[in-house]
This record gives sequence, structure tokens and C-alpha cells, in this order.
Amino acid sequence: MNILLRRIIHIGMVAFALAIGRWDPAWIALAAVIALLVNVILLPTLSRGRIERGTASRFYRDPGLISYPLSILLLSLLFWDQQIYVVVGWGAMAFGDSAAQWLGQTWKSSLLSWNREKSWAGLAGFWLSGTLFTWLLLALIPSTTYPAGITWADWLPILAVVMGVSAWAESLRGSIDDNLWVPMVAAFVGWVTIEGLPFAMLQLPDDGILGASAIALFMLLSWLSGKIDLSGTLVGGILAGLIFAGSGWAGLGCLLLLFVIGSVASSFGKKKKQEWGLAQEQGGKRSARHAFCNAGVAGILGWIAFTQPDLKFGLSIVMAASLASATSDTLSSELGTLIGRRYWSVLTLRKGTRGQDGMISLEGTLAGILGAGIVAGGYVLASGISPAWILPIVVAATLANIVDSLLGATFQTWELMTNDSVNFASTLAGAGFAHLIIGQM
Repeated sequence: MNILLRRIIHIGMVAFALAIGRWDPAWIALAAVIALLVNVILLPTLSRGRIERGTASRFYRDPGLISYPLSILLLSLLFWDQQIYVVVGWGAMAFGDSAAQWLGQTWKSSLLSWNREKSWAGLAGFWLSGTLFTWLLLALIPSTTYPAGITWADWLPILAVVMGVSAWAESLRGSIDDNLWVPMVAAFVGWVTIEGLPFAMLQLPDDGILGASAIALFMLLSWLSGKIDLSGTLVGGILAGLIFAGSGWAGLGCLLLLFVIGSVASSFGKKKKQEWGLAQEQGGKRSARHAFCNAGVAGILGWIAFTQPDLKFGLSIVMAASLASATSDTLSSELGTLIGRRYWSVLTLRKGTRGQDGMISLEGTLAGILGAGIVAGGYVLASGISPAWILPIVVAATLANIVDSLLGATFQTWELMTNDSVNFASTLAGAGFAHLIIGQM
């Protein structure tokens, strides 16, 4: 009964999406805040535990009750002037994700090769349900909120693409909470498809053919090296293309440095890490989620830089900071656990043990700064800009590394975030810090 009731509420809450286009964005955001507070404080008591999932974190009995309204709040803030994409993300979460769970549990079908906990029935159900029901939902939203030139009929093929990508993202193993991950992917894919695709079809980047050839070679060599699986190779190739489109060879060089440095650091002292139980899963082989969580922010920024040429210079530096943050975090964790002598909690500064979430060491911190410096120096050298830009990138990446440790000590320890989602948040923080620093220069 609790599962059925939960699904009814999960889907029924999408009715509040009808306020979009009719209410001011500020009221939408406020309503999401109120819903978040109600879910955290009142709903568990009112429902007497009937709608809570069996899986819970140490911090809260059901993280889904937090992530659902939180995702709507984040989308309403990110797409403040384009609230229609909140509807797209909401539809993917309410209709697509619900259908994937229901069909995946009730319909016997082949399991996905990349995630044996998911089935083809769930994947197909997500795509069909998310596409059709979100399309019907958009018919009830004022057309004045649609992007210029887009009619209700135009939304059907767009949603087919959006929900296809979102269904695949939902099926990945070990991703961020579905109530956060799915709507974010859907909203951004919808935005990219509508806002960026027409421009991309009209203007290819300089050296596009040569760049595509280099990326294809990079993908092949990465896969043959055994450091990344097929799904990671494909997603990494897509992200490399977006980065190249936005910042050319300099951005692509930063991505290459991240991959090489990360691979070497993961392999360094591998036997000792295995003895201590600190070695990465699957022998350190990267998958699609690793690729996205480390370079996804840079890929999104690359696409924006490509479609908004006037912003290309600043966004390219922010992108480099994001990749420098991922490199800094990788070196800090991989080398810090190996060569660190003393470890302290980033929250309390009390001594802790090697490998614990939220623990930092002097050696690991210095290794992280070194990694950020290598990426920043490589970007400056390849792009030909002033060496003065190295310091802002390194500072932003170092601050992002601290954010990574803080999230590890709190949200990851409370089981509200995974290591992958913490990595993604760290790269996003690095980009944000770089943007703030550039604004002060």
C-alpha cells in the first residue's frame, strides 16, 4: 500500500506544474521551499511512515522526500527566465521515472548490460511515458512560456530526444538520486536542444574535422588502454566534442591532462590501496558516470560557449577551472590516501583515519594544488592568454576541493550523496568560484 500511495503522490504532485506560466518565478521558487519544509518536517508524521521508502540514510529516513522539492527549487532558480524547462524536468521525474520503476519491477524483460539492476522494460517505459505525458502536460501550460518559434506540436520530437537521454541517464549505475539527476538531465537536454542546436547546425567550429578526428583517436586509445569502459568512452567522446566546440584545442588539452593524470594517480600504489581497501571499484576503470561527473560541467559550459560566442573567453576560463577542480580532487584523494602522514577532519580539524570521507592531509592538499596548477598552466600555454590567469584557476580549483571534502564529510556520510555526485558538485563549485573571481578582476 505504501508503494502505491507513494507513486500516486509522486505523480500527482506534477499538477502544481500548472502554476508555471501563471505565477511569477519568485512564487514558484517560494512554493518549492515551502514544499521542501513540509516534506522534511510534517509529511513523515502526517503519513505515519506509509509513503517512505525502505531505503533510508543515516541523516534522514527518506532522502527522496528532500530531493523531489529540492530538484524543483533548483530548476526554478537555474531557469528563472525560462520556466518551461522546469516543466520538462518535472515531467521526466513524475512520469518517466515512475514508469521506469513500475514497469521495471512488474514486467519481466531482459536486464541492461550496463546495469543488471535495470531492465529494458523500465527503460522503454520511461521513454514512452515521459514523452507522451509530458507532451500532454505542456498542452496545459500557457504557450507564452514556450521558446520563440516552438509550438505544442514541435515539442513531441524534442521530448522524444529529451526523454531518451534522460531514460539512459536514469539507468546508469550509481548515479545521483533520481529525483535530482533525472529532472536536471531532462531540463538541460531540452534547453540545449532548443536553444543551442539551431546555432550549431549553422556554424561548425574551426578545425572541426581535425578536432573530431583527434577525439575519435583519443576515444579509441582510451578504450584500448583499459582505463575506461565502452559507455565511458562514448560519453567522454561527446563531452570532449562539446569542450572542443567551446574552447578549441586548449580545452581539449585540459581534458586530456585530467584523463592522463587521473589514470596515473589511480594506478600509483595500487597494491597498497587494495590492501587498505581504498582502491577504486572495477580496478579504477572509468564508466559513463565517472566521465560525466568529472567533465559534465565542462561539457555544458563548452556548449554554452559555442552557442554564445560573446561569452567564449570567460566561459573557457571557467571551463578550465572546472577541469582543474576534477584533477585537483583526483590527486588529493588518490595520492593523499597513499602518501599522507596525518589526517584531519575538514569539519572539526580533529585527527582521523586514512580514507575516511571528509579527511584531508597536507600532502594530499599540496598534490591537489599541483594538479590544478598543471591543468591551469596547460590551458594558459595552449590558449596563449596571460599567465596571470593561472592563479585564479588554481584558487577556484582549490576552493572546490575544500567543498568536495565538506560534502564528503556531511552529505556523503549521511548517504544523501554518492561519491560521483560529490565529484560533480565539486566541479560545479570550481566553475562557480572561477566565475566569481573573474567578476572581481
